[in-house]
Amino acid sequence: MQNEGAVRLEVADTKGLSQIAPEQFPVARAAGSPPSTQAFAYRFADAGYAYNVRADNVLPELGVDAIIVYHVGDADMTLEAELSLGHSRSALA
Repeated sequence: MQNEGAVRLEVADTKGLSQIAPEQFPVARAAGSPPSTQAFAYRFADAGYAYNVRADNVLPELGVDAIIVYHVGDADMTLEAELSLGHSRSALA
């Protein structure tokens, strides 16, 4: 489990898992992507396993896509705009 944003993760409880160093579990990242700010890796120690994770500082992400067309004529000017607003919760990987 890893986090690349401002969200703070806390593993609250584990059962049947042993924590290992994140470096022992290589993660493929896209070229130019920032390194994780938090990473947790676990190995199965028992067939009955479970874990609880708490996330703090989860902020929504807003995005705007815009297409703007300006028309300039001899006697007039017009502006046409198409806007799309997107909203999502902060993602955890």
